[in-house]
Formats: sequence, C-alpha cells, structure tokens
Amino acid sequence: VLRLGGISPRDIDTVAYPWSAAAMGMKFDEITASIKSWFARADLPISPHTSFQCVDHHDAHAWAGTAFLPAQAAGRDVAVLVLDGTGESPSGAAYRLNSKMTKLWNLEQ
Repeated sequence: VLRLGGISPRDIDTVAYPWSAAAMGMKFDEITASIKSWFARADLPISPHTSFQCVDHHDAHAWAGTAFLPAQAAGRDVAVLVLDGTGESPSGAAYRLNSKMTKLWNLEQ
C-alpha cells in the first residue's frame, strides 16, 4: 500500500491503530511494540520519530469517512454515521463534525 502511494515507511509521521488499548486488553506500550515488530518483520524501517495513536474503533471509521466528503461540505456542520456491526462494544455511532469531531450516540449491539 505504501509503495502504491509513493510513500516510504520512514515518511510515516503517525500510525493510528483503530482500537483502544483497553479494548484489546493490552497496554499502549504493548500495542506500540507489536506495531513496530510488524514493520520490522516486513523489513520496513520506520523513523524513530513516528508516533503511535490508539483511536476508538468507530472514531477511526468516522474520521476515515470524512475523506469522502464532497467539496461543498467544507466549512459546514457534517453528520457522520458509522454502522459496522461490531467495535469496542457498540455496533455503530453517530458524529457531528464542525471544528471538531463530536460523538452524539452509540448504537448498542
């Protein structure tokens, strides 16, 4: 995927992992070590300055969904609905995006 985008592993500024550490039953440092080991096993050296973030599962979907907003949505309030059937416990969530992403509610499983 990186090669398709013309990106070197050393160009990566941040790795966003789409689960909270608590949901995975792990500590943040354990998740970071696992991700670093994935890169190492694939012989993809990353920068020592690369940061790592654990992101709520549905928040990650919501932020990814904003990449597909039409240009006319820029600068206005946007509603984002995530429905994936599973996550850290709810099966979906609704968000409002204006100057920040705000979770409005969770859809329980």
